[in-house]
Order: sequence, then structure tokens, then C-alpha cells
Amino acid sequence: MEGFGLAGLTAIVWKVVDFQKFITNKDWNAAITQAATWLSAVVVSFLAREAEFFAEVEIFGQQFGDIDWAAVLLFALGLGSTASGVYEFKKAIDNSDGARTPSLMPTASNHDINAVTENRHRSRPVGVEPQP
Repeated sequence: MEGFGLAGLTAIVWKVVDFQKFITNKDWNAAITQAATWLSAVVVSFLAREAEFFAEVEIFGQQFGDIDWAAVLLFALGLGSTASGVYEFKKAIDNSDGARTPSLMPTASNHDINAVTENRHRSRPVGVEPQP
């Protein structure tokens, strides 16, 4: 697992730099998505450490249930960062955007579309259905 340790640390550095870029450029959707990914990985990793079926798995040369909180945290951040990197790689090779998922944060265009749709439905007389 030493290879994962080095790869995980590399992924953490890569995604921390990306996170700083997101904040600097006020790309709040990307920043919040990355923070949510890290938080999810931390929660899942600490839960896995406590679970009997996962506690016996070896990582960093020790059983996962026996490693200290700092190692679990580094593992989790590496896991979240690697997941983000894999997702970016998938987006880069998926020209059709076939695995597209909605944005974590609403975008201005989505908000405007929803407002127009709501107003159109409100201005319709009672009992009159919209035309296709």
C-alpha cells in the first residue's frame, strides 16, 4: 500500500491546488463539490475503520481498524482526491457527455429557467392546461 500512500498524497496536493484555483476564480460549484467529496470520503473512511468487516483490511502495512486518526484522514483525503481526479479523467474522454450528472449548486441559467417556468404556470387561467 506504499504506492497508494504516495499516489494519495500526490492526488491531495493536486486537488488542493485545484481547490485554491476554484476559490480564487469564484467557481463556487467546483469548490463546494470538491469540499463535499472530501467530507464524504472522510465520513465513509472513519465509518469503515469502525466496521468489523473492513477493520481487518490492511492499509499502510496495518489493519485499517488499528491505524490512527491522522492516517485515516490522509487516506480519506487521498481517496476523495483520487475520486475527483478519476471523474475529471472520465469527463475528458467522454466527448458525448453520456455520464453527465446535474450540478451540485444551481446555476444562474437553471435558476432563470425555473423562474420563467413558474411564472408561465402562474399566469395561466385556472382550469386551462398548457399547450405542448
